[in-house]
Amino acid sequence: LSTLPSTIANLGDLTTINLRDNEVVELPIELFTYCVKLRVVDLSQNCLGSLPPAVSNLIDLRELYVSCNKLTEIPDSLCYCRGLNIFEAHSNRLRSLPSGIMNLSMLSKLIVHSNQLSSVLSDCDSLETMTSLSLLDIHKNRISTLPDLTNMGKLSVLDARENEISTLPLLPTKGTVVQMLVGYNRISKLTNNESFYQRIASSYNNLTEIHMNNNNLINIPSEFVAVIRNVKVLEVSNNDISDVPYELGYVESLTKLALEGNPIRSIRRNLLTQSTE
Repeated sequence: LSTLPSTIANLGDLTTINLRDNEVVELPIELFTYCVKLRVVDLSQNCLGSLPPAVSNLIDLRELYVSCNKLTEIPDSLCYCRGLNIFEAHSNRLRSLPSGIMNLSMLSKLIVHSNQLSSVLSDCDSLETMTSLSLLDIHKNRISTLPDLTNMGKLSVLDARENEISTLPLLPTKGTVVQMLVGYNRISKLTNNESFYQRIASSYNNLTEIHMNNNNLINIPSEFVAVIRNVKVLEVSNNDISDVPYELGYVESLTKLALEGNPIRSIRRNLLTQSTE
């Protein structure tokens, strides 16, 4: 299927449309003018180069899937779909996202990995209004700095792998994040700044999985270990770590510690006596 007929306008009561895995290049304006009751729109795996601004007419829209197309931008008007819950636009050619997306307070999943993004949202250093977001998947982009995430009270998974990030992010202060994936970035050290660890103490407390593999880490400070007391998986493989702090041996929740690909000469005995992989 390469086109939709304009007679789609006759389906005014349509609530779901699934056009996944076709060859659609352009969408008829009638879809957005007459089918305004749409709640789920799946346009993934097509050949779309753009979305029409008229998408704002879909005021009941809850789920929008536009992954695996040829999109270079998302219209600002999407921000008027205030009830949007899931927005999936991975594997496109996006260089930016409209800053107005941060006003989508009902959005729970933002999946925009495998694009060309240099920031999460244009001209935004905080996502404080995105209070419903539970999954932020921005891996495989060109992002060098993450915005302030401290007020995102429902965020549980942050996937920021394969970017250009050099520092650890500030997570929600209520400690809601359980998985933090920041592998394949440019993090060279976990700061020894005491005030930094005071700031992240509560937000890192509930982390159960931390993936920092394939960075440029030279050590794991004892101060960092002190704020990840509930971690189960700590992956720091393929870095430049030469020593493992003995404090890790007292993290009772730890079940998997990935250290391969580091210049470590010996492992402390208390780590070896733990039930850790």
